[in-house]
Amino acid sequence: MATRIDLSDFSFFPIAELDADGRRLAVAEVPKVMLFDAQSGAKIDEYPWVQGDPDSDDVPVRLGAGAEDDDEDYDDSESDLSERFGLPSVLRFSPDGRHFFVGCSHHSGAQGRNDCYLFDATRAGAPVAFVSIDSAVRLHNARSVNVGYDDPECAEFTPDASEIAVGGAFGVLLFSVFDPARSRHIAIPPARSKVGLGFSTRDGTALAFRGTRGVFVWCDALWLFDLRDLATVRRVESPGETQLGSVVRFRDDDTVVVSSSRYAASGHEQRELLVVDLVESRWTSIELPDPLQWLSLDATTALVSGNRGHDLRGVDVSTGAVHAITRARAAKKRSTLLAVSADGRVFARTDGGEALGEDCSRALVTRRVPAKRPG
Repeated sequence: MATRIDLSDFSFFPIAELDADGRRLAVAEVPKVMLFDAQSGAKIDEYPWVQGDPDSDDVPVRLGAGAEDDDEDYDDSESDLSERFGLPSVLRFSPDGRHFFVGCSHHSGAQGRNDCYLFDATRAGAPVAFVSIDSAVRLHNARSVNVGYDDPECAEFTPDASEIAVGGAFGVLLFSVFDPARSRHIAIPPARSKVGLGFSTRDGTALAFRGTRGVFVWCDALWLFDLRDLATVRRVESPGETQLGSVVRFRDDDTVVVSSSRYAASGHEQRELLVVDLVESRWTSIELPDPLQWLSLDATTALVSGNRGHDLRGVDVSTGAVHAITRARAAKKRSTLLAVSADGRVFARTDGGEALGEDCSRALVTRRVPAKRPG
């Protein structure tokens, strides 16, 4: 039976994230994050990043350590509310479930702010730290490699949960979870996408880690680096006119799986997963029948959706085999996948004004390795 979570407190379409165990669902929209029990649907607590009444003119823009030191000359007392707050665009749990990160972006051009916040999931209330993208960009002289407002396009915690990596036009910034004022920077040389743009969009930007190795998807190329010294190992560009997407995973130390799309001669958009051999720079494609929604951490199983989001299917990344997980009759309302746990056991999707949580652990298993016969 599905777990129902009431989303009536959210007026626009929120972003959501499940923790690694699939037990807690975080949902973010200005001016707060709400944490729910993904098993019962009960609300656990609220985590606001705006103090007081958000409709009031005297609400401060930001909370958290370091907020008072950034942009001291900026006066927004007479600005519209929509110009004072960015829209949450990135939400991530740390691997240990202790923290979660919210990254906000400008909207409607230069309106809003690109403020980011770090919360302690075990302590309800205001953020434990304000993460300043603008301050770090100035500190490292990390001006946008092309164009943009230095918005956080993607974010991931490092495997040991000690740093949060944020990717965008400035390259990759890594902030210490325990002291966000401390940051490191990975510079990305100017590049162009397959469609000729000098920048990526959120649909073409992603981060992933395995041990000390990291990969950043930017302008239809993979940028490989080492966390120990942040040296760029190499750039691996996608083949032909293939555009890279916003999902990337390490399968092993020398293999990466990344989402992609390309247009066939007929003009039809073909969605794919690309398996990249980093040693040989060899790309192998796996066609997807529907838009990608999720890829397992070990990059062996994918989740796609069709029929306005109501039909979910599992895809074996090694063989391309597809099997149905849920199927519905012709759907009048669109159902959108919100989040999937790290192990793929639970997902949450909108159904009207609710989020539905279901256990799909068995349905997501697409293959089993047969046991070796003795002798």
